[in-house]
Amino acid sequence: MAFLHGVEVIEIDAGPRPIQTVKSSVIGIVGTAPDADPDAFPLNTPVLVAGSRKEAAGLDTEGTALGTLPAAMDGIFDQIGAVVIVVRVEEGGTEAESLANVIGGVNAVDGNFEGVHALVGAESVVGFSPRILIAPGFTHQRPEGNANPVVAELQGIGDRLRAVIIADGPNTNDADAITAAGDFGSDRIYLIDPWHKVMVGSDIVSVPASSRVAGLIAKVDNDTGFWASPSNNLLGGVIG
Repeated sequence: MAFLHGVEVIEIDAGPRPIQTVKSSVIGIVGTAPDADPDAFPLNTPVLVAGSRKEAAGLDTEGTALGTLPAAMDGIFDQIGAVVIVVRVEEGGTEAESLANVIGGVNAVDGNFEGVHALVGAESVVGFSPRILIAPGFTHQRPEGNANPVVAELQGIGDRLRAVIIADGPNTNDADAITAAGDFGSDRIYLIDPWHKVMVGSDIVSVPASSRVAGLIAKVDNDTGFWASPSNNLLGGVIG
C-alpha cells in the first residue's frame, strides 16, 4: 500500500485563464454593427474581446457582415489574437450621421461618453486602456475638402492615452493620398493607403487597411517591444 507524505499539488488547466498581453498592444476600435447582440455589445460601451473570434461573432449574429466592425475584427484576428476594446455606435441614415455617431462626445442626459470618447474611460470599465486606435470605414473621408473629422477627434484622445492612430487613406490616387497625409502633423497618426482586397464569403472586396495594420502592430509589439515598426512584416488575409 502506498502513502502520500508531504504536500500534494494538483494543477488545474480548466476554467478561465488570466489575459497576458503587452499593454501597448491593446487595440481600441469604434464602428458599426447593426446585427450585433445588443446585450453583448451595447451601444457606446467599451467591450473587451480577448483575442477570441467566438466572442467577436456576437457582432454579426445574422451572418450578414453588416456594418464596419465584423470585417474589421476579422482583419485584426488575421494577424494576431489581440486584446481589442470594441465600441459599437449606431449606424446613421447617411454617412454624415454615421461620422457624427463615431465622433460622439458626452451624452447630455446621462453624462456618459459616446463614440471615440468612450475609449477614454475604457480602463475603468474593462481594465485595459487602448494604445492603438482605429475606426475603419470612417477615417478616409475628407468632407468638402477638409481633414477627416474622426481622425481630428482621435488625435486629442491619442495624446491623452499616449496611443497611436491608424487612419485610412482615400483609396483613390497618389495625389489624394498625399493631400490626406498633409492634413495632420502628429507623429501619432499613421496613414495607410491604398486599401486592400480580401475574400468575404464568395466575393472579393476592397476594405480599409487600418484593422489589419493595427493587428500587425500589435503582433510586432508583442514580439519586439513598444512602437516597433510594422514595416517589412507579413500582412495576413490579403489577396490583392
